[in-house]
Amino acid sequence: MKLRDDKQGVVFEDSNIKLYFPSHSWNMKALFKNNKNISIITHSFGDMEKFIEQINNNNTGVIRIICDSSSVNEAMQFKNRVPKVQIKHKSGINAKIYLRSDGRVYVSSEDIGGASKIGVSVGFESTKAYQEYLARVFDPAWSSGIEIK
Repeated sequence: MKLRDDKQGVVFEDSNIKLYFPSHSWNMKALFKNNKNISIITHSFGDMEKFIEQINNNNTGVIRIICDSSSVNEAMQFKNRVPKVQIKHKSGINAKIYLRSDGRVYVSSEDIGGASKIGVSVGFESTKAYQEYLARVFDPAWSSGIEIK
């Protein structure tokens, strides 16, 4: 186990597990790059403005986001700015889980657009964990969500 600051906010690292503080530090640096498919569960969108250019310019993978039904207006605004993103909503979503098709999994205390000074995210690489989260958490929510067009 190592405690350090690698200019991305990582304060704990042990093999393939990283704890990010503040949690928003990994968003721009890790989530939307490398043209991977991304599946996101988030309660709300928060300040997604900072991701729009990066998503439009850098990510050619499929991006699917499911949010809580209370965030429909935010989701519709985001969808208008980034039409290639697939978005659905469903009541009762409070998880903050970010899955990349290369096996990276992020579990966070913050919604996707959050920039809290006290939020924490745990990121790790595990194909098995990615497949489990996708099959047990994301896919069931996605299949019963309502599409935002």
